[in-house]
Amino acid sequence: MKLRFRTTLFSIPATLVVIATLAHVLPAQTWDATAEFSSTKNPNGVWSYGWSLNRGAPINVFANRAAHCGSLQAWSNQFPQYPTVGKNEAATTYCCTSARMAAQRMFLHPGQAGENAVLRFTAPADGSYLVEAAFGGLDFSWPTNSDVSVVVQGQAVFSAELNGYDGPAGCTATDVRFAKTYRGVFTLTTGQAIECKAGFGQNQRYNGDSTLVDCKITRVAVSKIVGTPCAGMTTLSSPAPVMGKAFSFSLAAAPKVAPSALLLSLGAATSLSIGPNCTIYLDLTATTFSFPFATNSFGQWATPFPLPNDKALHGTVFTTQALVLDAAAPLGLQLSNGLELTL
Repeated sequence: MKLRFRTTLFSIPATLVVIATLAHVLPAQTWDATAEFSSTKNPNGVWSYGWSLNRGAPINVFANRAAHCGSLQAWSNQFPQYPTVGKNEAATTYCCTSARMAAQRMFLHPGQAGENAVLRFTAPADGSYLVEAAFGGLDFSWPTNSDVSVVVQGQAVFSAELNGYDGPAGCTATDVRFAKTYRGVFTLTTGQAIECKAGFGQNQRYNGDSTLVDCKITRVAVSKIVGTPCAGMTTLSSPAPVMGKAFSFSLAAAPKVAPSALLLSLGAATSLSIGPNCTIYLDLTATTFSFPFATNSFGQWATPFPLPNDKALHGTVFTTQALVLDAAAPLGLQLSNGLELTL
């Protein structure tokens, strides 16, 4: 049986541009809580500002705005303005007694009884989401003692204690320092939530607990293995790519120093048997691209590919499969499993 692929040699970036022109488009790519903070709307798109009785309790969305400690813009509906979610929207550092609020940065402050200040992201569509969160102490006198957490659908996936101030004392400094950071990927359905929270910490008091927060959410790709390899080849694999960053496909246990190709077709994986336990998962009726490479002396291949930071790629589905020439195989070649990716 002779296989015929409608192949075109492209660079990876050029191919992804082609994909983008044919793909289903979603309206957003990355959400930045600080850049998108609103002092007039709550909820504000995917973001909500509120409080909860404790780390795992449901959110109560703030109904009132408040001028927090002078001119800082914040949300709060409890006296005396705690718990609070806010931002220093000025171009300069602002000092509130001993709390140093860096310019253009968000903050959380817990309540008197340990109520958590909550910054919530609500998923606008089904998909996988990368959360990147960072926290730091802002009070250089008490100093800050708060417990911070990232909560996904009511379950804490990260928690840490801030037990000190994380910047230079005084109000003239302009740098920003984060003491605790977190990064993780979660699959959400529409309406499910990721929350960044701050409570009053181990000392059980809310005084001086102004907490720096940064939260970015990126919708990332889903990588799904489809089927099995034929002729003894092991799995073609790839982690879930993140827009704007390099990711890689990798292959192992293939023929050594052999001409090979990574094949790509638009659309979901299909199934076409070409022999005993050997299947093509590409959609041969769709446009198919080929990227030539050669395996090394261990029968392996791996290389990073840049994925453009282009929101037009979101929603794209494509399938990849590796082909390696092998004179000893029944068809004169080996085929890997399929790999279906949804951006």
